[in-house]
Amino acid sequence: MEKVNHPMQGTGADRLKLAMAIFNKQPLENLDAELVIASHDELVVECPEEQVEKVARFVEEVVMVAGMDEVLNPGLDANHPDRVPVEVDVEILESWSG
Repeated sequence: MEKVNHPMQGTGADRLKLAMAIFNKQPLENLDAELVIASHDELVVECPEEQVEKVARFVEEVVMVAGMDEVLNPGLDANHPDRVPVEVDVEILESWSG
């Protein structure tokens, strides 16, 4: 089991690092969002309440899906049969405690 798990953990770490780099590199047009922490396969982002929906879409579509797709499906076009789908869940909370 250990031999199978290590490549999965490494790939997950690569995907998350790429997502953080994308978050810091992509312009957040008129958005005041800050990456607070990354843990395992999650990013915690803070932003003003009035920007929550826009920031959530940005993090989901541009940061997480694009970042993870780049690692999972390098060089594969959208219709390639070997593509691995990227699914992301976004939660919006008022505080870290829920």
